[in-house]
Amino acid sequence: MRTSLRSLALLAGLALPAAGQQTQTDNSFKWNGQIAAGNWVNVHNLNGTVTVGAATGSEVQVTATKRWRRGDPATVRIEAKKLRYAAEFFGPLFDNARKRRRCDRFIVALKRLQDELGALNDIAVTPMLLDKLGLIGEPGTSTLLGKSRHKRHLRAATDAYRDLIRAKRFWR
Repeated sequence: MRTSLRSLALLAGLALPAAGQQTQTDNSFKWNGQIAAGNWVNVHNLNGTVTVGAATGSEVQVTATKRWRRGDPATVRIEAKKLRYAAEFFGPLFDNARKRRRCDRFIVALKRLQDELGALNDIAVTPMLLDKLGLIGEPGTSTLLGKSRHKRHLRAATDAYRDLIRAKRFWR
């Protein structure tokens, strides 16, 4: 049993980034659009330097680089999936009924967190996808962009994370 615990600890260590580790992923973001003369373009949720240049005509181009200080959300979701797979793989090694229940609760909490992170990722990429497909402003697309969806899933992800942290570690 001690060997299996060491294996689980090793695999979990590989699956999770080190606590407090500064990771950064860069992603390019580009947006083009038409704007009437005299109107403004507002860009929200920025950190860092913003450079504005004069333009001619009605075409506007916004180019940015996304950066994360503590981990790219997509990478965090993938790492959570790896941890869940490790728990599902090693869980059957624990024949103690109490540890088995703990393992099941841990996996359920981790799966819930993965689901919410996936929903938040879908919400984040939807505006760019709709724009790329030329569907911004089409009937029915406004519900896909609603802030209430984002807030609901952010609250649910926070609750799921809290449940995961509170879940007793089955490998102890």
